[in-house]
Amino acid sequence: MNSNYISTTNRPYWNRRKRLPELSHIDQIIKTMPMKQNEFLNLIQSNAEEWEDALQNNTYYTFKIPKSNGKYRTIEAPSQPLKKVQRKIARYLQSNYHETLPPCVHGYILKDPIRMISRDIRTNALTHIGKSYLLNVDLKDFFYQVDIEGFKQNLKEDGLSKSTREDVATLCFKKQRLPMGAPTSPVISNMAFLQADFSLMALAQAQQLTYSRYVDDLSFSSNMEITPEVYHQIETCITQHGFLINKKKVKWYGKQSEKLITGIVLQ
Repeated sequence: MNSNYISTTNRPYWNRRKRLPELSHIDQIIKTMPMKQNEFLNLIQSNAEEWEDALQNNTYYTFKIPKSNGKYRTIEAPSQPLKKVQRKIARYLQSNYHETLPPCVHGYILKDPIRMISRDIRTNALTHIGKSYLLNVDLKDFFYQVDIEGFKQNLKEDGLSKSTREDVATLCFKKQRLPMGAPTSPVISNMAFLQADFSLMALAQAQQLTYSRYVDDLSFSSNMEITPEVYHQIETCITQHGFLINKKKVKWYGKQSEKLITGIVLQ
């Protein structure tokens, strides 16, 4: 497989592609100074009392909701003090993620306030209209595969102090994984898959495929047949970035097939 598709570094997906302006020597020194906790709290419009309340009430209420396939999805709802701070952290993370937002991503994306353009489950499906062949791939246990140490490294690159990074990770993760129901989990999952998205976009371009992702549902379409060899390249790329495919949910569609993406029928 072409090495351009896959990074050989361990857990590469947290690396961010930011174009920083040229800084003066003094600005560069300031830039490398860790952001103190009170500075971070001011940045996200929180305060020490609210922060401490969230840390002390770092609990979740767990319940189950039915899925369309008859099974149940476990939801972990954070306590109110925790949820309040998580929402503020999520806004900060969304702002950072949108600096490098790949065009292939359609899930958990904020509406563009300037161009009034939104991405959602509908725009994800529309990306593949008119294509003869379709391959749908589902990521296995997406939230649970996100690496907490990679998240801390990302916060370090953002300039947060070690104690602040530890607190943010504590507030966003539960037992070293993303909780299904926390306001912060969606954007963190997108951040974690960032480099995988870029690699899959490069692969898709080389193979004349159209690629899009809605949360943990990945779709590849083309007017040429998508071969098992191409699927193997996709699987290898995903695995190299620290994620797994749910092979039971891989679906192939041919020319004459009725094609579905996240439950939406393509006409």
